[in-house]
Amino acid sequence: MESLKKFLEERDWKYFENFIAEVFERFNYKISKNVRIKFLNYKEFDLIAKKQDKILLIECKKWKKEYSKFKNVRREIEKFKEKFKEYKKYQINKKIFGLMIFLNATFQPIREENIFVLSIDFLNTFLNEFENLYF
Repeated sequence: MESLKKFLEERDWKYFENFIAEVFERFNYKISKNVRIKFLNYKEFDLIAKKQDKILLIECKKWKKEYSKFKNVRREIEKFKEKFKEYKKYQINKKIFGLMIFLNATFQPIREENIFVLSIDFLNTFLNEFENLYF
């Protein structure tokens, strides 16, 4: 995993987003990239992954090392939660989950309501467990 992280750290943020999209595609999700939501005043999600009746709103965070402190992660979680709640209001009767994936910050996975926050170190575990719990 360390060599994968190093490889991704040497690429730009767009490459990281495309890499995450490809991972989800391999798990048979239909992916939309850089989706701007008109009814949310054009707020954007990096990726929206759909499979069966599940929707995952995904943010991919690739930061410079000095910005990767947990207080900055917490601030981004709060911003994401607001956007997530707004989106969810308009999607009645759908199973919607939020996912934030951080490349440069390392911490134990967090779950707040239907929002999951994790470092890339836990992505494979998350996908396998999510599949088993929600499908």
